[in-house]
Amino acid sequence: MRKGDTSFWAWLAAVLVVAGVYSGLHTFTRWIPHDEGVLAQMAERALSGELPHADFDETYSGGLTFLNALSFVLFGARLSSMRITLFVFHLGFLASLFSIAGRAVRPGVAALFTLLCLSWGLPNYFAALPSWYLLMFAIYGTHAAVRYVETGREGWMVLAGFIGGVSCLFKVAGVYYLLALFLFLLYREQLLADRGGAGRSRSVATSLPVLLVLLCPVIFLLGLTWARLDALEAIYFVLPGAAVCIFLAWNEFRSSDAGQQRLRRTARAFLHAGLGAAAPVLAFLVPYLLRNDLHSLYRGIFVLPQRRYDFAFYPLPPPQALLATLPAAAIVCLPFFWRPRVSWALVAAVVLPMATVASFGFEQPIYRWVWYSVRPLGPFAAILTCALLRRHEDPAPTIPQRQLLFLMGAMAAFVSVVQFPYSFGVYFWYAAPPIALAILFATTWAGPTPWSRIQLCLLLFYLAFGVLWLNTGNVRTTGVLYLRSDADQLLLPARANLRVRGTDKQVYETLVQLIDRLAGDDPYILATPDCPEVYFLSRRKNPTRVLYEFFDPVQPTPRQLLEHLTSTGVRVVVLNSRPEFSRPVSRELYTTLSEVYSQHTDVGWFRVLWKE
Repeated sequence: MRKGDTSFWAWLAAVLVVAGVYSGLHTFTRWIPHDEGVLAQMAERALSGELPHADFDETYSGGLTFLNALSFVLFGARLSSMRITLFVFHLGFLASLFSIAGRAVRPGVAALFTLLCLSWGLPNYFAALPSWYLLMFAIYGTHAAVRYVETGREGWMVLAGFIGGVSCLFKVAGVYYLLALFLFLLYREQLLADRGGAGRSRSVATSLPVLLVLLCPVIFLLGLTWARLDALEAIYFVLPGAAVCIFLAWNEFRSSDAGQQRLRRTARAFLHAGLGAAAPVLAFLVPYLLRNDLHSLYRGIFVLPQRRYDFAFYPLPPPQALLATLPAAAIVCLPFFWRPRVSWALVAAVVLPMATVASFGFEQPIYRWVWYSVRPLGPFAAILTCALLRRHEDPAPTIPQRQLLFLMGAMAAFVSVVQFPYSFGVYFWYAAPPIALAILFATTWAGPTPWSRIQLCLLLFYLAFGVLWLNTGNVRTTGVLYLRSDADQLLLPARANLRVRGTDKQVYETLVQLIDRLAGDDPYILATPDCPEVYFLSRRKNPTRVLYEFFDPVQPTPRQLLEHLTSTGVRVVVLNSRPEFSRPVSRELYTTLSEVYSQHTDVGWFRVLWKE
């Protein structure tokens, strides 16, 4: 399928209409309060003239804060505004995903594949978090790299690098995409050297720099995961990237050696991608340079995130998840080893169990088994693509085909690292589309086979499961058990405009009314720990630079905090009894606050203290 085909545009329009309407049904439903609150509070502080990292503890890199601030300017200062911007970016993401998939399969199958990625993606949790943007930028960048393969125009690689730089400005984990991109460029140059027909003798001057480059991603992955590294972390987060690098090292010793010419060509490709990535980063540094405060930026991007690894940790699925993925892996791999005649009776024998399982996906054992069957597909996809690229088919795939398969495998290997260290079910959705693309390209590597019908049935099975049980479930229990979402109550239209659980609506609306009555015209309150949404919903300011308390490496003593609150004129304190990450308020701090804020009442899981 090519963009010049009329069918491409027809199918693309159909996909965007269906996906847009379907996504629109989920855009303003469900929330995790502290996620929405921290994004909104950072955007509001940026709008008031504060600089992320320098004036407050920005949770991510800072780029998303400015985008969310722009959303408030365009659509109003409410939580739903950030989701409108996310929706627009998501439509572009779906278009790129469809276009990439169309390089491997027919337009109809590419459309189903795009809808599959949709059902296992944003509609499950439509919050404007940076990890969603990282996923979308990874697909945008992959699309640019695909165009680079097809046209050879260096501008596409500059664009792919630029997208990676922007991604890093949203969250430093965007570097995972850049690692995959640079490894793709290295593989491309190996293939071009082979095509050039250079001699087979190896030279240390050519191979040693390449091997040193390949060692860096492995060291990076080990360093990133070392503090929590065990067998499962190694399988999910180190093995895929290491497999890609080991394959490249093997390919280095078997490919032709074009000497210094090849090194210059590789360096030129790296330079184009690197300049593209550097441009947005350098522009982002300007306000910090003007304030002579690069230290705050360094601290916020490279030092504070280490505390996230210490406090925000969620384990991977248990080892049996590796076994649950075997049926899906077998359906993907069997065509490479066994090509019997696949009759319609066999297809029916496969479809009926799939339909039964999909129909009863609300049952916990079935729900969990299906969920476990996809979680290990990241390592599987990376290893499978490397294994296929090692094979010598007859007729051999073309150089562009090899480049595209490697590109998808490398993206699957490195983008999936975004799940570390908080491997909660939601984080798999941030990695699922690149993994699915790698598997899609792998299944088409052998061309049409009798197994294609069964593989299509597998795609439809996971699509049905996503629509029936993921998109209707409770985000808090994702991957554990199915609980139907009951987010059907409109919360504070002027400030949130989201549909949430009835309990959340009652608690937060009561809390906001109480704060308004007690604080009056006072601009400041204190809400702690880990409840930034209270500031935003109540239209109050935070008297500290802290958004999540565990990020503060030098926390003030209770007496110092009380003195700061008194000097700021804070009359109301809100204490959260069930923080997500930080520790609850200590008895010492509560006692100290009670000396001045002697009155209290409880609203749900919050205790409100105030002065007489």
